[in-house]
Amino acid sequence: VDRRQRQMCIRDRSNTALVKLKDALVEGAKGNYLTTMKPANFFYTQGKGHLDYPGFSNTLQKFQRVILPIIEAHIILQRKNIYDEENLFSQIYTILFDLDGTLLDTAPEFLNCLNKLLKKNKKNTVSYDFVRNRVSDGVGRLIQDSFIIDENHSEFEGLRNDLLAEYQKNYLLSKTFPGVDEFLYKLSKNKIDWMIVTNKPKRFFEEICQKFEWHKYAMAMVSPEDVNGKRKPDPASLDAALAKTSVKKEQSIYIGDNWRDIEAANNSGIDSALALYGYIDKEDASLLKPTSKINQIKDLIDYI
Repeated sequence: VDRRQRQMCIRDRSNTALVKLKDALVEGAKGNYLTTMKPANFFYTQGKGHLDYPGFSNTLQKFQRVILPIIEAHIILQRKNIYDEENLFSQIYTILFDLDGTLLDTAPEFLNCLNKLLKKNKKNTVSYDFVRNRVSDGVGRLIQDSFIIDENHSEFEGLRNDLLAEYQKNYLLSKTFPGVDEFLYKLSKNKIDWMIVTNKPKRFFEEICQKFEWHKYAMAMVSPEDVNGKRKPDPASLDAALAKTSVKKEQSIYIGDNWRDIEAANNSGIDSALALYGYIDKEDASLLKPTSKINQIKDLIDYI
């Protein structure tokens, strides 16, 4: 084969490879991981400047216009591990989770505690939906709206402490949301860093983590007491958690079900995902602008 024909042959092969790589990138971005392309098809030897694949080998200097885009696309594909469907997980994201309303369904326990306190004070009890729509805002919000007082009321702090005392009796009865246990296990199995950042008092938070054995696998577990009492939407707790990993902020995402979670993520400079399966109602959810929204925790597969 003369030189001209050989060059045409190389160009045709290179163009075909580029098309395949472009298609792979597009499909990969959609989450449709490809298995037809294998790493063995492309090799780039750093330092020597060669790209080798079946039937084609030449120097970068001579064919850089064709080769460089192939290498670029190959590196992106390789980093995202979309060559191998059995290994979808790569260290692309560190995932941070809120607790109440995101990992843990605490509304039933708070309903029981609050109604006991209301009855004790000869007040009307509240419904499950009443508690569910407020529990992510904390104990203070439950007291304010059920007793119809503000935080400056003389009885507020005493009632808040009484509710926490009731909660102390049954807080370990709470269960995780569907799919949470399986998803966290998958993250750990695939060596992806995950953390929990909550406004929940540390004394409850630590015991809950012990119960589910999260303390064995989570990279960090941060509550207000760890950051001088600062609470979300202040970003201090997220920043403290992220300080424990080498993953960059732009590769991190915080999952929560409340406006404080989304604002805290924004204040920290990281992505956010709103957990629609949690305690936020549709109207409030429509007003927020997270990076994305998820209907179930396994939807996060697109981020890792």
